[in-house]
Amino acid sequence: MRKSRTERLHSAADTGSRHALSAEIRDGRARVELSSAMLGMLLAEFEVDVPDSWRRGGAASAHGTGEVDNVGVTRLYTPVTRKRPDPKVGRELRAYREEFTDDRLDGWEWFGPSDGRVADGKYAWPTQDADFSGEGTMASALLRDAPKGTYTVEAKLHLPITDAPDGRSQAGLIAFRSPEDSIHLAPDPHRSHP
Repeated sequence: MRKSRTERLHSAADTGSRHALSAEIRDGRARVELSSAMLGMLLAEFEVDVPDSWRRGGAASAHGTGEVDNVGVTRLYTPVTRKRPDPKVGRELRAYREEFTDDRLDGWEWFGPSDGRVADGKYAWPTQDADFSGEGTMASALLRDAPKGTYTVEAKLHLPITDAPDGRSQAGLIAFRSPEDSIHLAPDPHRSHP
């Protein structure tokens, strides 16, 4: 017996652009999500029962033709059900400490143009109309070599929320090899912090 299930797209969805479709099948249930570029902003989602015998997946078009790329099927992950112990912070590596007491910034180097200045034991750095997306103007980053092995980084940061048009002003820490190979850690300006 053949069954079908449909779900309406979000009213603002642009059906003329490409989207990401993912399906996770576990224990006889399939969870299907349609999103814009896999950014966590769902345009549609639903769950449906499926036969336990389903072991393969792919892409198909039921009506007419369709365009698909970057198709991937992978083995289902095993959920983590036990919390790992919290990491313990070791001794301070004073050679990596920076209190911004002078303009020399020994041991640091810039990616992109230098900006800002040392003032009153802080580095005052105006936000830039740029980011690390790889499109448009690239933001600057103040970098130094990291210690070997496992380490903890702590920074004190004050970022006044501005009335930027996109509301996305950010500042924070970055683990950086290149703009395409980096991890950014920044507070969400839309959430309050203690």
